[in-house]
Amino acid sequence: MIRCRKGYSLIALFVFFCSLIGRAQSQNNTPQGNHDWEISIGGGYFSPTREGFRENYGSNLKYQIGVASRISRLTSLAIDLSYTRLSKSEYPVRYAEISAVPSIRVLWPTTLNPYLGGGLGFYSGSIGFKHDKGYFYSQETGTYVDAKGKKFSENGLGFELYGGTRWDISSIMFMGLELRYSHTFLGDSDKGQQGDVGGFFLLLKLGMLI
Repeated sequence: MIRCRKGYSLIALFVFFCSLIGRAQSQNNTPQGNHDWEISIGGGYFSPTREGFRENYGSNLKYQIGVASRISRLTSLAIDLSYTRLSKSEYPVRYAEISAVPSIRVLWPTTLNPYLGGGLGFYSGSIGFKHDKGYFYSQETGTYVDAKGKKFSENGLGFELYGGTRWDISSIMFMGLELRYSHTFLGDSDKGQQGDVGGFFLLLKLGMLI
């Protein structure tokens, strides 16, 4: 129930900001011209959807860089690289993740410039310990884990679905607001593996057209 409320809150916040962007963009429409490539950087708030994982590691900032190439008037091929690090002060481990997700994106050139996209990508997650000796109790597996010099890594696939809006700030620069949902397949969480470590990611982007 908590997970649903948090997800709905992010969606409501996203819709609210989109309405503000639409009003601002309607007052200032700067033509972008013909550009086939774009690069962007961004960051925002990431919250895992799996409750047990979120209770152990919390939510935190997530960062992203991306490149996209236009393959038709409305469609682009994009790839986004992301990084996040999660940790709670009362839990003796930290989680770090790097992902690379190619996707297909469709943008409608209207006042709001909305777009939708999705893709299948590669995820690499690593769990490391804040201390190098002793044991701690894992709430997810229900067992005691030896923390001495241990680091657990899982690699696997996952998918992302996203939607956003963007507005021009010059003839070649733009800003965007985007909401992403990810789901990963990094083993079985019931067996002590990472499992699904995806979630909701609300980010603000700054980009340049080339």
